[in-house]
Amino acid sequence: MLDDERRQSAEAADATSRAMAAVYAELGYELVPLPLTPVAERVRFIRTHLRPSAG
Repeated sequence: MLDDERRQSAEAADATSRAMAAVYAELGYELVPLPLTPVAERVRFIRTHLRPSAG
């Protein structure tokens, strides 16, 4: 379904997401799926998965 905010169909958005994930993986990034939970829970999840950058 398209609306003022979404310019892609669900199928196109899924294909874009999979393509982008593949490129990030090829570049050595580790993708961690974000849980579909309320924002506060997602923030906790992110904070527990952050690692200090080696820099």
